[in-house]
Amino acid sequence: MGHDSGMTDEDDPIWLAVVDLCEELGPVEHRACRWADKPALFLGRREIAHAEAPGLLDLRITVKGWRAQAAAFTGDPGIHHDPRRRDWIELNIAAPGEVERLRPLFEQSIAANG
Repeated sequence: MGHDSGMTDEDDPIWLAVVDLCEELGPVEHRACRWADKPALFLGRREIAHAEAPGLLDLRITVKGWRAQAAAFTGDPGIHHDPRRRDWIELNIAAPGEVERLRPLFEQSIAANG
């Protein structure tokens, strides 16, 4: 993970926990985001997640994927779904230990984008 971006993702334990979980779930690759100088995860050519700031990331879950998970996660203060960004949700994660609680969202993302 020697990715050198403007953001030092290697110093963000939350992003590292996300990377570890996603690597466990599927054949993800760690590369630079297509849209900005920030770390991202890809499944093949599709970007599935990128870090916005320490503890803040966008996850491509797809419309169908969010529908499958919305009942369990709507109302969660750490998750924001903007209907205008149909395929993406924003995750605000306070600590690395919270990543495991959000595992169903990452599983859904990898299944929907794989």
